[in-house]
Amino acid sequence: RDWSSDVCSSDLIGNSSIMRIVVKDSSVVADSVTACGTYAGGETRDYTIQFNKPSNDIAVSGIVAPSAGVCASTSQFLVVALRNNGSFSQSNIPLTATVSNGATIIATYNTTYTGTIAAGSVENYVFQQPFTSVAGTTYTITVTANLASDQDPSNDTKTASVTIAGVAA
Repeated sequence: RDWSSDVCSSDLIGNSSIMRIVVKDSSVVADSVTACGTYAGGETRDYTIQFNKPSNDIAVSGIVAPSAGVCASTSQFLVVALRNNGSFSQSNIPLTATVSNGATIIATYNTTYTGTIAAGSVENYVFQQPFTSVAGTTYTITVTANLASDQDPSNDTKTASVTIAGVAA
């Protein structure tokens, strides 16, 4: 069995588990080894494993704005939530984002979050160049944090679909 998906699961972080290793003397290749079985020769060892959270883990935890139902605007700013899931403070986080309508890219962003995000904290970042949002249009927004030392890339990207409402009165 491949245990890598179990070991890497975020619900294990902060917890411990027992790992048992059994080495059994046998001349038969297909001879089965059981965790609690008996055998004439060999060794069984138990180890306690502590699962620590990564030191460096920045997640794009949400797309804050625009949100569904927001009014159309010629100056729509993109706002994202960045969460520091790691145990070290992080700064100078490269970010990329795209706003698209189907296959048409409306806006592309490449910037750096220069603030500091303390371990366990969330900070919002406002991309400084607005885009024009059109009433009744559905946009796909994709944001990625590109921290080179990030130890968990599974949470680096967030994608959302947002439909813009009518024009503000």
